[in-house]
Amino acid sequence: MPSIISAISNIPRSACIATLCALGSLVYFGSRHALPKPRPAMLYNYDAVSRLMADVPSLMEVERKGGRLRLWFAEQPRKQSSSIFQVVLGPRDRPSIVIIDFERR
Repeated sequence: MPSIISAISNIPRSACIATLCALGSLVYFGSRHALPKPRPAMLYNYDAVSRLMADVPSLMEVERKGGRLRLWFAEQPRKQSSSIFQVVLGPRDRPSIVIIDFERR
C-alpha cells in the first residue's frame, strides 16, 4: 500500500502550482466579496470597511474596556463631522444608518 507522501510526490509540479494558485485566488476573492459595502455618498467608518467583521471589533473593544455602546454611537458624529453615518455590524450585512441630533445629546 503506497503512502500519502509517495502519492503526492507522483503529482506533477505544475498541477500542484495551479491548484495552489486557484485556491489562493478563491480565498482572496471570496474574502473581498464578503467585506462590507457601505452605501455611496454617505459617511462611514473607513477602518470598518477593510475588516471582515466591520464595526464589531471596535464595539467589542469599547465593551471590553467597560464603556457603554451608547457613548460609542455618540462619538461617531464627532469623528466624521456629520450627524448621519453608517454602521455595519457584520460581514455581508447591509449598513444601518444612524441619525444623531447634535443639539439633543
